[in-house]
Amino acid sequence: MPKLGRNDMCHCGSGKKYKKCCLDRDLDQERAKKSPEVYENELLFEDESAWKPIPDDQPFVDDLSVSYAKDSDSGFPDMFHESNPDSPFYIPDITDEEDDILEDWIDEYYELGTLTEKFNSLKSFLIKHPQLEAFIGAETEVFLNLEENCADIEQAGQFVQALLYLRDAFPKAYLQVFEYLDKDIICYFMVTGETDKIHEYLQLFRQHPTHNPETVAELLKIFMSLGEFEFANKLAADIHQPLFDDPETETWSGLMQILVMGCCAPYLDSATQNQISEESAEDIKNCLKPYEQDIHDHWFSKEFLQSLSGKILDNFDIKWTLENCSTHKQVLIVYDNMLFGFMNYLSTRKNLHWAVADYYRLLVSDLLWELIPKGKIPKKLLPLTERKLREILVKVS
Repeated sequence: MPKLGRNDMCHCGSGKKYKKCCLDRDLDQERAKKSPEVYENELLFEDESAWKPIPDDQPFVDDLSVSYAKDSDSGFPDMFHESNPDSPFYIPDITDEEDDILEDWIDEYYELGTLTEKFNSLKSFLIKHPQLEAFIGAETEVFLNLEENCADIEQAGQFVQALLYLRDAFPKAYLQVFEYLDKDIICYFMVTGETDKIHEYLQLFRQHPTHNPETVAELLKIFMSLGEFEFANKLAADIHQPLFDDPETETWSGLMQILVMGCCAPYLDSATQNQISEESAEDIKNCLKPYEQDIHDHWFSKEFLQSLSGKILDNFDIKWTLENCSTHKQVLIVYDNMLFGFMNYLSTRKNLHWAVADYYRLLVSDLLWELIPKGKIPKKLLPLTERKLREILVKVS
């Protein structure tokens, strides 16, 4: 099942929307699980001999990680507009009689066991009650519930075929939750290698980027994590302006990371061949021009770009050590510089796009920062082997 959205029906069965029922309680419970006291007991390095105590100091975050967008943020909230009659997501009221009919059908629907049974029931109900089409998509979970029985790729294929039919036959209902459903379709085509079909299912994300920006961010992360930079970059470029123009939407800094590093990639490629010229820096500036109001001025500085390329490309073979580190900040600076070498390795040795390599750099960076408990620093470097990273991920999952 997709992650429960603010406007989905609450999981407790109250019949209310999640945001008006159990959302606050669930968030409080999640924060409690992640409290420093609880988390510190789950750290990888429980052997006290691996750490040395230090005075408390301020955490360090590398300059590049926070410099894509001018304002830092906490991510996308869910934004819905069903109360606006001019919105394509407007949901008209239903009568008490219609509500009774709908509730009786939903009770029967959830008793059905297979995808085929549920799909046929949903299809029949929508044909019989077209006036409830938008309401069913927005105010019930029946579309999302179709996914429950998809345990393997064959069943996933049946699920996607059902979605494709519903998408064409009942667009008013489908539109209400298109972000979740189109994301499922896109993921299926990525798994099956049918990437040529993906562009068609990005159109609704482009047309309605502020409807549920959190899911847009999830889709961009999927593209980046699978190395599909071209899809991520094109979508990010298309939705950037409406997201930044919407005063109620907090934009995800990863959006600018995709756009900025996409512009810098040719420059870094040239740097690896020692072919940087005045035109190279100008090309970056021209590429970044549409985002000028949303990024830091230093991206338009030739000196910064030269410093950045040197930071990424010139430290790959350095032997890193923590011997002279006595504060968190010093440790994290060492790891930060080491991870730029990791980014270089991913791009030059593993042929990943620079923006994808930077995405992985930031993921590993976030993980490492979580592994260093407050008031302590490691006595030696954590070995960044695939096996060790897997052990770390299992331990902290």
